[in-house]
Amino acid sequence: MWPRPRAPQRRAQATPAARVTARGVARPWRAVGRASSTSCVPILRAYARHLRDLAPRHDGKLLRLDGRDPIRTREGRKPLDEAIRFLERSPRRGPLRWEPGLARAAAAHAADLGARGVVDHFGANGESPLDRVARFGILQGPGGENIAVAFADARLVVLYLLIDDGVPDRGHRKAMLDPRYEQVGVGCSAHVRYRTVCVMDLAAGYASLVR
Repeated sequence: MWPRPRAPQRRAQATPAARVTARGVARPWRAVGRASSTSCVPILRAYARHLRDLAPRHDGKLLRLDGRDPIRTREGRKPLDEAIRFLERSPRRGPLRWEPGLARAAAAHAADLGARGVVDHFGANGESPLDRVARFGILQGPGGENIAVAFADARLVVLYLLIDDGVPDRGHRKAMLDPRYEQVGVGCSAHVRYRTVCVMDLAAGYASLVR
C-alpha cells in the first residue's frame, strides 16, 4: 500500500533506453495475458527458474553477476530460496494490464528520483504516490508502488523485487503478486547515484486520463 504524504522539498525527465527497460519490466506479466486471460502460473514458474539460476552465484552475502561488481546483499541466499518457494506455490492469478496513466506517474517519479540521487516514495515537492497517479487518471481502489535501483536489465529488476532482500515483510514481492492489482505502469530513468531507477505503480482499479 502507498505511504501517507509528508512535507515538501524539488524535480526532472526520462531517456529512450529507460523506456525500453520499463516496458521490459512489465512485459512478462502482460504477455501471459495474451496466452491466457486467467493465469500467470507459467510466468511465475519461469521466474522461479531464473531465480534458481542465480542461486549458485551467491558467495556468502555476495551475489556475483557477470559484467558487474559483486552485489552485497543483507541476507545472503535466504530470500532468494524463499522467493522460489513462494513462486512455485503461488496460486494462479490474472495478468496485469498496462495502464498509460500509471506509466506516466511512474516515469515522472523515476526521473525525479534519478535527478536527485535518492530512493523515496515521495517527490521533491512532497508529492505522494497517490498524488502522482491522480495527476494522470482516477484511482478506483487500492494501489501500490515498488522502486528498484541499480539494474538496467528488465529481468534483473523483476528478480530484485521478487527476492526483496532486506525487506522484512517482503512488501515488494507481495505487491507484485497481490491478486487485487489488475493494472500496472512502469517508468525507468538514469540515476545519478545508482545509474538506473525503475518505479512500478500498481492499481486494483484505475482509469487513465492520458494515452
